[in-house]
Amino acid sequence: MTYYKRAVECYKNGLPSYLSDRHNSVLRVVPHDQFKKLLLHEVQSLLAVHHIVVTGVPTEPLSFNKDGLEALQGLDATAEIQG
Repeated sequence: MTYYKRAVECYKNGLPSYLSDRHNSVLRVVPHDQFKKLLLHEVQSLLAVHHIVVTGVPTEPLSFNKDGLEALQGLDATAEIQG
């Protein structure tokens, strides 16, 4: 069974749990403007039971080229990938 199929089996009402069952989802999606207003203890309480996904964070556009990739991390830097 693929990861995607397994994930879809967990949907409720055709939606992933972060949309259909926010309280029990491992993900908590928070808009950037709302996240900025949270107090430290509120963030820590969320992190105790959720992974926080902050949406709408203002960013500068990056090109998908050497300069854009270099802005993220040095091109010669070692990056660990957990699998």
